[in-house]
Amino acid sequence: MDRATWLADRLAAVVAAYDAEAADYDQHEYPSATQREWVARLMRQLPPESMVLDAPCGTGKYFPIIAAAGHRVVGIDQSGGMLDQARARRIATSLDRLALQDLGYRDQFEAVLTIDAMENVPPEDWPRVLANVHGALHPGGFVYMTVEEIDASAIDAAFDALVCRGMPACAARWWKATWPATTTIRAATRSCSGSRPSSWTFSTRTSSGPTVGAIVTSCCAIDAEVAVENS
Repeated sequence: MDRATWLADRLAAVVAAYDAEAADYDQHEYPSATQREWVARLMRQLPPESMVLDAPCGTGKYFPIIAAAGHRVVGIDQSGGMLDQARARRIATSLDRLALQDLGYRDQFEAVLTIDAMENVPPEDWPRVLANVHGALHPGGFVYMTVEEIDASAIDAAFDALVCRGMPACAARWWKATWPATTTIRAATRSCSGSRPSSWTFSTRTSSGPTVGAIVTSCCAIDAEVAVENS
């Protein structure tokens, strides 16, 4: 099986799973207190009546926080079932069935939320997704993006198992080497043993865009939060 076909099959399976779980998804929610705190903090940084993109929005669980802060929200998601739940909240200005890879917004939002989603994006698509998110922002806008961390040994074990099954998985060293030459990503990640998040900064630059400063925090070994200010 070639990689493109395999990824398409995996995407279809993920979307089908979210569609199946959508109706009662919020009744079995995973812990997201940290994400809610960061969304609320970000909303306080925005000008009044800002436009916020929640991508992907899922059931729209962060919509009430955005609306309570006096802002407007646009949501996108690949799951029709999730969008139905988000639509039932009657909060979003608009909702579209769309992938992060296909975002076409340009200079429209004061903030973009990409929460608990990048783990579903193939690594070779990360530069494209980051470029799309960057393009959706007004100058000086903010991005809040979460990146899940997992122990390297678990990644190696999963990679080896997939290769043994003949699946076209790729190692991180491969897709990093094949990113466009115009894109340079430098990031620092670490975890802390206590309940108080540690934080530090990293920066990125592309040949076609400005430098981006970010604050990264990690509450545990498998959950890293990234807030990006576009300057």
